[in-house]
Amino acid sequence: PLARLPGIYTLDILGYNGCPAQDTAIVYYTDPLPNLSALGDTIDCIDTVGNVAFMTDAAPGYSFRWLDPGGRINNNAAIQTTLVGPYQIEIIDINGCLAIARAEIDIDTISVGQMITGGIISCLEPSTQLTLDTIYPFLGYSWSFDSLFVSDQPEPLVDTGGIFTLTTTNINGCQRHINYQVEADTVSPDFDLADHDLNCENTRLTLGPSRTNGSWSYFWTGPGDFTLNKPFPTITGPGRYTLTATGPNGCSRSVSSDIHADFEAPVVTLDSTFLPCNSDSASLSFVTTDSLKETNWFGPDGYYRSTVDAATDAAGWYYILAKGFNGCEALDSQFVSAVPLLAPLSISSQKIDCTHSTGYVQIDSSYADYRYLILTESNDTITSGFTQALDAQTYRIVAEHLPSGCVLQDSIDIPADTMPPFLRILEMDSIICEHREIRLGSEVDTAVLYQWSTLDGRLIGPTQNEVARLDVPGTYTLTVSSISNDCISESSVLIEEKFSNLQQMFLSANDASCDGEDDAIIIIDSILGGQGPFTFSINDEYFSSRNVFPFLHPDLYRIYLKDVNGCALDTTIMVGRYPDFSLSLGDDEIFVNLGDSVTLQASVGLNPLDIERITWLLPDSVSCQDCLEQQLFPTDNRSYLVSVTSVNGCTRQDTVFIRVADPDRIFVPNAFTPNGDGINDFAEVFTGNEVEFISSFEVYDRWGNSVFLASDFSPGAVNARWDGSYRGQPLNPGVYIYLLKVVDIRGTVKSKVGEINLLR
Repeated sequence: PLARLPGIYTLDILGYNGCPAQDTAIVYYTDPLPNLSALGDTIDCIDTVGNVAFMTDAAPGYSFRWLDPGGRINNNAAIQTTLVGPYQIEIIDINGCLAIARAEIDIDTISVGQMITGGIISCLEPSTQLTLDTIYPFLGYSWSFDSLFVSDQPEPLVDTGGIFTLTTTNINGCQRHINYQVEADTVSPDFDLADHDLNCENTRLTLGPSRTNGSWSYFWTGPGDFTLNKPFPTITGPGRYTLTATGPNGCSRSVSSDIHADFEAPVVTLDSTFLPCNSDSASLSFVTTDSLKETNWFGPDGYYRSTVDAATDAAGWYYILAKGFNGCEALDSQFVSAVPLLAPLSISSQKIDCTHSTGYVQIDSSYADYRYLILTESNDTITSGFTQALDAQTYRIVAEHLPSGCVLQDSIDIPADTMPPFLRILEMDSIICEHREIRLGSEVDTAVLYQWSTLDGRLIGPTQNEVARLDVPGTYTLTVSSISNDCISESSVLIEEKFSNLQQMFLSANDASCDGEDDAIIIIDSILGGQGPFTFSINDEYFSSRNVFPFLHPDLYRIYLKDVNGCALDTTIMVGRYPDFSLSLGDDEIFVNLGDSVTLQASVGLNPLDIERITWLLPDSVSCQDCLEQQLFPTDNRSYLVSVTSVNGCTRQDTVFIRVADPDRIFVPNAFTPNGDGINDFAEVFTGNEVEFISSFEVYDRWGNSVFLASDFSPGAVNARWDGSYRGQPLNPGVYIYLLKVVDIRGTVKSKVGEINLLR
């Protein structure tokens, strides 16, 4: 056969005789085909030219050619092309072996369009979102308006009407431009308002816009809390009224109208007049600065005139009704008297006082056609308009109206007031020690002006008040001047310094305790002299009202005292410490057998007369609580404490631990000879003091029979001894067993078993 592939080939042969045979052959590649690969490309909007190339491991010297999609041959190793389709590379190596590979030039120039939707922009909806039918994550989005970038979001929010351009960019770089028209309706209502005036003839006005529209809504605002949602309101007050009209698109326009009010009535002024003695009528007239539309006069008995000026020959009240051009009216009146209206008589005077030795009467205002007279109490006439009055009296003034012969009279009194004010200086305080600044008061009987002065003292602060402040001894003078008559009074006072009567303070001290604590106390018990409240200080540091200084250590202290006037006193006092002492119960631990006694002796480093109190903390009561020695019968391990307090309050303690041992002092002899010789004739129980009583003592023979029993007896009881007999009959010698139960002084039951040899 012809082998076309490398490998191991096996031949099996079977002979006619049934015997097999086998052999193998190996086929190798002597000229292997070279490796060949072709590299294609994709044409898109970024890369508009495709590239094809190949790679091979064939030995140098090979030949190659390209076949393009049209079957045309190209002998370039790398090709740049815009022709889409398959490309085949063929190489023939130096062995003549042919290798073929293929590559593909693809094209991707797809751009993606979008369906855009959006709303209408209005004053109700000032923005709209531009939405897409589908948002592709692989696309890039860019929005622009009027060639200006707007957003890179797929669905932006816009607030402007017009054409927006969406540019989509595919991952292949290909773009699509889509235009979208955003509609906008933001036109506001168009109207105007006219200004108007309110006056006395037009007290109500109807306002309204220059044009209306049935689709508009209206809202008026005005002075105060005026509101209305109709187009034509009727108003009665001035101010700024604003109409806001809103179209169906939500767009509004506000226009204001200023309404002025002119309700001011004209001002007319009338002067009272009279019917003169030398004329048959009086003129009626008025004064005004306003422009008038009408004037009307009314008077007694149906009097009426429609002229500006009028005249009358009858006395009475006359009225003028004046109307301005704003329709507002003013009413005023004047009285026409049958006698003339005389000019007022104005008089002034000066009384006689400490400043003015003489007074005067003066007519302050004089008028033409008048003659003025001043008459004394004796009817002497002084024709001068100004006179000096030498003494106090009442003067009469007469004013005669020469045209009418009418007379006005008045009187005025010129008194004499030369009494000086009452004055007394009040000493309100004293200069003493540190209390330097004091006050002087005053007492007067009328309103006065004050002036304090001194030649050898010193005033502090204002000197023209009723109270003066000073801080130096000396003579102080107060001068007062009466406001009513300028009369002066003066008084002086000598201010001398007072000296302290603070004499002595009495102290006591409690020494510091023997424990080393700073607990000494100094007490100010009483003070002789001075004026409270008092303040105290230790070592001249901080002054306070407390008269006790606690928490002191032993030392020499200086105590300072000040009274309310700052007068000071000081003294010293020594503070010590109470003496310490020792206390001991001996060894810290004592051993004693149960049932035995122990004596505790407290050794105190004090004179017995200096002991205030002895206290034992013992488990049992003692007959002498305040003794320094105690005899005890302890039953268990325990600490014992003694406390000793001195007459100075110092307390010392000591403890001892008593450890109680159980000596097991229970003994029964192991043999006895009951032969009556008086020596060792009985088997009995011996114990120490720790045993309270013996519960039972029983003896058994070797077969376990009880031959003796004694119960509930005290140690040493003669009736609890065994004489070696049973029921009055002597027993044979031998070994006997005893069982013993005892109760110690703590109530503990103890048992013991042993042997007794009975010897005869």
